Amino acid sequence: MKQSDALLLINAYRMGSVPTAIPEASVIRPDFFRAQEQMICALESGIPQLLMIEGQYGAGKTHALRDLQTSLSHSGFVVSTITLEPGVNLLRPDVLYYHIMHHLRIQGKPASFDDIFGLWLDNLRNAPTKQVAANEIKWVTDEMARHHEVFAYGFTQYIRASLLSDAQQADCISSWLKGDQSIAPSMQKKLGLKGSVDRLKAFDFLKAFTKLLQLIGYNGLVIAIDEMDMLTKLRSDQREKAYGTLRQIIDEQFQGAFGALGIVLSATPDVYKDAEYGIPSYSPLAQRLGLEGQGSFMKEPFISLKNTSLETLYQLSAHLVKTYFIAYGSLVMPSSKDLAHLILMDFKKLNLRFHEITWRQYIQNYLSLLDMARKNPHQKILSLPLQLQIKDDGTMFFKNHLNVIKE
Repeated sequence: MKQSDALLLINAYRMGSVPTAIPEASVIRPDFFRAQEQMICALESGIPQLLMIEGQYGAGKTHALRDLQTSLSHSGFVVSTITLEPGVNLLRPDVLYYHIMHHLRIQGKPASFDDIFGLWLDNLRNAPTKQVAANEIKWVTDEMARHHEVFAYGFTQYIRASLLSDAQQADCISSWLKGDQSIAPSMQKKLGLKGSVDRLKAFDFLKAFTKLLQLIGYNGLVIAIDEMDMLTKLRSDQREKAYGTLRQIIDEQFQGAFGALGIVLSATPDVYKDAEYGIPSYSPLAQRLGLEGQGSFMKEPFISLKNTSLETLYQLSAHLVKTYFIAYGSLVMPSSKDLAHLILMDFKKLNLRFHEITWRQYIQNYLSLLDMARKNPHQKILSLPLQLQIKDDGTMFFKNHLNVIKE
């Protein structure tokens, strides 16, 4: 790892934000890794997949989504990651479609509709002959016309404008295909674009888009929705509409309408359990997700992110020390394991059990200790190494080499 990458990671960890896609930033999560591999394998076989991630604030949900997104991109999928916040909601299918189309990623990086299809057209320009490129375009557009005539017409016009280097027309058609509602009627009429993407047409356009991605060489589309807790803060009528939109797309997904489409939901446990504001408040969606009664689409309802083992925490601690040393240079200090015990003792003083500690809390406290050691090199951090015991209920007990128990 380069020093610049190490500094980037350390500063992101300090702020509690998600580091950029640097492999060394990943926390080891065997259960999540298995679920991720199973999801990719099933999608590659053309089987729709739905994955729910749960974890308290600071447990690393967004970080886990970033890892999943990177793995999916490297496996040939286009990913749309939607982070719910004020102004970004799921109240109608056309709103969901708009956000899907405006949050696309390929090869682990943000990408617009124009980036994805511009790359395809660039590859065609390098085809052995113009006839090979023309045949490829005709095959794709003919296949699209069989699935959705209106979308296919718009896409054909987009290709024509792009090949003629007419940026204004290409941008206008691209905006229309992405669900933008601000296109001038005169321009729509000039280009022969019929209507706009409304709540009745949205999923038909999504079907066409997912088919198009497969025709030009991608394995499929995965939609990841983060910060689902925002839905619990909506008015009851808006919340019901949002849950209804999710129910609609999941129904269409598992009826095979979108081909190899994956959906990932990320939220705190309350979203999956709260009968007043969470998903259980809308029975049709709760049933689809296996949170109520029978009929779940999944063998396992969700992946729970938590500190699964002390060994995982030790590995994380060693990673933090290694990254810190690359960023700032080596320091004389106790082992990463002894520092971990010191941090855990501080959490014990706050009456927290081991499983109640979030990754964000732990990492930020660990880095604060490393910062203190760097700024005060002559200050002794630890008098005596501590040994740690954890009971089944997560209660932590410490003792030093004199066997003095610190409860």
